[in-house]
Amino acid sequence: MKTWKQLFIRHGWMLAELEDNRFNCNKETEANLQFLLECLGKANVKFVFNQGVLILLEKAIEEEKWIESIDFPERGRGEGLWFQPGQESPKVRELDVYISGIVRQLNRLGFYTAGSCDGHGRRGAHVMLTEECNIEWLNVMLLGLGIKRVYWRENRNCYHLQLPFSQNELLDLAEKMSLIDKSWLGQGVDFIREQLFYLQLEQLLMIPGVSGKNFII
Repeated sequence: MKTWKQLFIRHGWMLAELEDNRFNCNKETEANLQFLLECLGKANVKFVFNQGVLILLEKAIEEEKWIESIDFPERGRGEGLWFQPGQESPKVRELDVYISGIVRQLNRLGFYTAGSCDGHGRRGAHVMLTEECNIEWLNVMLLGLGIKRVYWRENRNCYHLQLPFSQNELLDLAEKMSLIDKSWLGQGVDFIREQLFYLQLEQLLMIPGVSGKNFII
């Protein structure tokens, strides 16, 4: 069962978790925030939104149900028609369901996108990146995240990144990418893997013991 934080990250929203089920939305765009509130309403989720803070009044729903709430016929058609890479934030509403999280994370990290497709369950997903993209840094980052081999080619005005993964693997990748700090880029595969290990270790040390008490190690 995913948390609300995981669902938001995996499906393309940029919110800062203040505490469980409470999020600061001030860094998200108005368009993306409006779409999020519409989706919560469609899913019949009770929430309060006030002064840029979103409070969910119930536990996260199953991801399958969440996807039903954020999807609609022909979603993703016409992506890029009104989007200036590097100058505007991608609109979640205009992105394919299973690639939206990856696209938002790529742009957050400075790998600006010019187009994308999640494959619609029939073929591999792909992302097109602007020609200014540091493709070597991106390659290293993906290898550091555990991808065994990165497939990309250089086209006339952009890079074409192939993502031959299942729909759920695409969502998992978006969640993993959310852990990457922009300052890690260019530091090498081993550095990224080391930082991810430290994050995992920190999370494990925060898990309460059987007695419900934490212990200092």
